[in-house]
Amino acid sequence: MSIGDKIKKYRLLQKMTQKELAKKANISRSYLADVENGRYNPSIEVLTAIANALNIPIDELFKNSNETNKDGKIIQKINPKFKPIIDSLDRAGDLQDEDIDEIAKQLEFLIDYRKSQKGKNS
Repeated sequence: MSIGDKIKKYRLLQKMTQKELAKKANISRSYLADVENGRYNPSIEVLTAIANALNIPIDELFKNSNETNKDGKIIQKINPKFKPIIDSLDRAGDLQDEDIDEIAKQLEFLIDYRKSQKGKNS
């Protein structure tokens, strides 16, 4: 299941419209629709805002977010800009779910830290 599919699933479970979720996440409804339909790969900041608006931990959006092709090989839906980072983390092919959870936590920490630094510079 893709990240967009997961966002849609959690949104529907909470009986929210795209408009309601977009407003809570401070993004446009059309951008949310594009994310849900896999047309855009959102930044970690946008994913954090969406997860917060859905009241779920951000790592819920990353769990099992891989898809398989017809040969059974995993196809990762990764923004090409971040592929070298992911490849270096998973060089041996043994990146486990708990590792991904920890990476998500570290990214959340980094985002929070950067936001706090921006607030100090204002």
